[in-house]
Amino acid sequence: SVLGERARELVAYGGTRMVAAILLMSLALIPASIAAYRSGIEAGGFVALALSVIGLAGSASAPIQLILLPMASAMWAKGQRKELKAAFGRLELVIICLGVAALLVVPLLAPVFSILVVGQREPQLEQAIKFAGPAVGPFMYFVCGRQLIDACTVKGINTRNLLLGGLGFLAALALCFAS
Repeated sequence: SVLGERARELVAYGGTRMVAAILLMSLALIPASIAAYRSGIEAGGFVALALSVIGLAGSASAPIQLILLPMASAMWAKGQRKELKAAFGRLELVIICLGVAALLVVPLLAPVFSILVVGQREPQLEQAIKFAGPAVGPFMYFVCGRQLIDACTVKGINTRNLLLGGLGFLAALALCFAS
């Protein structure tokens, strides 16, 4: 039946992407867990809050992603590979500009984030936000690139990439704790 065929298509496309989303969130959990293990639950909480701020700042690319996914899917389906590559090149410039802006804005707004989140200036939280701030640009680039890959294939390429990244991170972590 048509309904069964559509359901299988949805599971084939969405199932692997759901696993990728879980892996991405798991990767964000690891640094907070390490900080909590090494320096206490308060330090782990500050790292988790800083990563949340990075995710929030990184969501500035959400409007781009909403436009990118259907546009890229349509261009890919029509065989417009060169045009898609050129469009992504222009998008890269926008993401780079947003990332540079984040480098300047996130450290300046760290005290404001601290007051909004915990009700007062908290130097440890502000330091964690400033330390994590340079990750905003690369995070935006990763998310937009991930959307582009998802638009062009049904295969779970991003799931594989996140799994390999997570395994690499865990291997590096094991080496750190072993020494």
